[in-house]
Amino acid sequence: WARFGSAGGSGSAGRFVEARVEHGTAAADWAGYRASVPVLDPRDITVRGRPAVLGRHPGGGRLIAWLERSGTGAWIRAGRSLADELVAIAASVKTHVGD
Repeated sequence: WARFGSAGGSGSAGRFVEARVEHGTAAADWAGYRASVPVLDPRDITVRGRPAVLGRHPGGGRLIAWLERSGTGAWIRAGRSLADELVAIAASVKTHVGD
């Protein structure tokens, strides 16, 4: 995973983006991966043609998660100042061929 920016005190108030990719059995299928995602007030959406969930992260900020393909799950968390950009950020994610 990677985090860019700073929390600026409160995790939800800062200007940050955090990206995480999980491989293997943790992301074997959407139901299992979805159950492992820490999201409050979840709302089902679609990202890049795949089922996704959008909501608040328990540690602050907003979170979007999806299963890129069987065995590869991704989630992006952003501070409140970037929350309106979260879906656009997720939609712009590029994967390497054969990764």
